[in-house]
Amino acid sequence: IGILNLGLGRPQTALEFLTSAPILFREVGNRNWEARALGALAKSEAQLHRTDQALNHFAQATALFESLRGELGGLQEAKSAFLV
Repeated sequence: IGILNLGLGRPQTALEFLTSAPILFREVGNRNWEARALGALAKSEAQLHRTDQALNHFAQATALFESLRGELGGLQEAKSAFLV
């Protein structure tokens, strides 16, 4: 729902839903969606001119995506396509 509101140009409403999303995905062990939620949260914050919070959440999302990409091991093609 948060990502939908973000797409509809309602970053404040999106933020209300997205604030808890990374925590919930972390609790169920879904690191991919945790990273996606952090990225969407950062985008909402950026649109609301909350630059420091946005940068922090973008950094967390990037680190998590890089960690996931690193777990692909020697699969160079998969690593290259991972963030596409």
